[in-house]
Amino acid sequence: MKLAKAKKPRIRRKKFDPKQILDDFIANLGVPFERELRFHETRNWRFDYAFPDKKVAVEYEGGVWTGGRHFRGAGAIEDMAKYNEAAIAGWKVIRVVSDMFKPPSRNPRRRHYDGKEFILRALS
Repeated sequence: MKLAKAKKPRIRRKKFDPKQILDDFIANLGVPFERELRFHETRNWRFDYAFPDKKVAVEYEGGVWTGGRHFRGAGAIEDMAKYNEAAIAGWKVIRVVSDMFKPPSRNPRRRHYDGKEFILRALS
């Protein structure tokens, strides 16, 4: 009879979820906001997060490292038209990606941009 090897206990690391970090951050700002606010009269364009009283919008751009829709030809052009129309209508649009919610890299040559700081500055 063969004895089974004892399995090492698995250490589960908390998965990094930048979208949840962003959700929590915006919800705890204490500033009225809306999710998926439609801002254009004829197009079905929506902001991921909008602060209508301040005319500030936050767009979470996924797929930056995987060639997602926001960073390929037709998708990028469509986003440009959306952001241009938002600017013409008087909106400040803050675009963020997952890396902006990670701790800074230990590599001194890699610049870190803090998504939370951009949002706070736009709202002030």
